[in-house]
Amino acid sequence: MMQFVLDNEETYYYGAAHMYFGTILSKMPAALGGNLVKSKEHFDKCISINKGKFLMCYVYCAKMYAVALQDQEEFKTLLTKVIETPENIDPDLILPNVMAKAKAKYFLANMENYF
Repeated sequence: MMQFVLDNEETYYYGAAHMYFGTILSKMPAALGGNLVKSKEHFDKCISINKGKFLMCYVYCAKMYAVALQDQEEFKTLLTKVIETPENIDPDLILPNVMAKAKAKYFLANMENYF
């Protein structure tokens, strides 16, 4: 179903299908189709579609991609961006952005569990 969304309306809900594929491709082992390069491309496409206003994409990129890559600096950079961006950057995204900020703070505070 998500492939259908990607193929037919990739901009649906701020490019969330790209966030989904970025997450899946970063969690799967390479032997089963996982691919960190393609994962990052999907996260970047999601961010491009929503112009950086859907903060949850940064959170998932940090938690899935940066952790899979074991890149602590990328992890911190992405989550810090979420925390520093106003949640009302898009009035339609206030609730998910507030949730993204809470997750970002939690993941940063518990960073030692991921690296």
